[in-house]
Formats: sequence, C-alpha cells, structure tokens
Amino acid sequence: MSEAKHTAGPWHDDGYRIYGATESEDKRRGPMIVEYKHVDNFNYADAPLIAAAPDLLHELRHLVRLLEPLEREGTLNVPGLATLNGAREAIKKAEGK
Repeated sequence: MSEAKHTAGPWHDDGYRIYGATESEDKRRGPMIVEYKHVDNFNYADAPLIAAAPDLLHELRHLVRLLEPLEREGTLNVPGLATLNGAREAIKKAEGK
C-alpha cells in the first residue's frame, strides 16, 4: 500500500487548531493542519478524531499486515475477513482512492 500524502502524525489538538508533530522532544507545535475555531458548522467533538487520524491509519495498516497471512492460508474466519476488508476500504478512503 502506498503512503498517503499528508502531514505526518502524531497530530495534536489544542482546542483551537490541530497541529502536526515536530521532531523536537518538547513537542512544540509543528505545521498547522486545520484551524477549526472559526469554521462554520464544525463539530468540536470531531477534533480528537481528526487529531488521531494518522495513528488510526497506521494501526489499520498494521492490522492488514497481521491478517493478510491468515487470509492467504485460508484460516481467517468470516468476521476476520470482514474486518480485513473493512480495514482495506478505510485505508483506501484515507488515501483518497
């Protein structure tokens, strides 16, 4: 799978903006992802989900890597296959495909 073209995570929500990570240990603000305080119809409850997006995408990719060998072996059960396929679709959506 190809990597999406977005600001690398982790992202941080300060209650006003969402920032990308920096390489510094003091976790100063990196590049701004979105300033949502002045966005009309923004659901503020979505901010933590948006900030977690890079981590969620990373974990979905990891889940796919773990489940694909079981799929190839034919030992993945139906719920597992549904989970794998759902993860693949979510990754495609996140990558804009």
